[in-house]
Amino acid sequence: MEKSNGNCIRGIHYSTGKAIEVNTTGSFIESIREIDTKNKNLLTIAPGLIDIQINGYKGYDFNKKPLDSKEWHAVVNELLKIGITTFYPTIITNSINGLSENFKQNSDIVSGNSFLQKVIGGFHLEGPYISTLDGPRGAHEKEYTKPPD
Repeated sequence: MEKSNGNCIRGIHYSTGKAIEVNTTGSFIESIREIDTKNKNLLTIAPGLIDIQINGYKGYDFNKKPLDSKEWHAVVNELLKIGITTFYPTIITNSINGLSENFKQNSDIVSGNSFLQKVIGGFHLEGPYISTLDGPRGAHEKEYTKPPD
């Protein structure tokens, strides 16, 4: 990827293999056009990745406790570095009170921050309405599982 200025990025289109120039204003793409370039070292430009289930990343676990604003920013910045532009933090089986508190505290932080809102698409709940059997239950604590209904 080659930056010609703060609002223009040049690279190779992920699908066509052709050199392109992407012009932006703020966080919006204004135009994409093919270009001629002699630069053979352009990186690929592709849409951001969406991950619908991330239990944690780089040592941050979404299940142990709600994250504070600094921790959420750290996780989001690390995910952006690898191309994930939207993700759904996954919170797994716990007591109903534990789940409620985790969701409330995390939601309060995310809803109060426009940067986090742009990347965190929502939260993913995995469990507690899952099998109580060893094996199918996986890492979910048996004491908090509930039969599906």
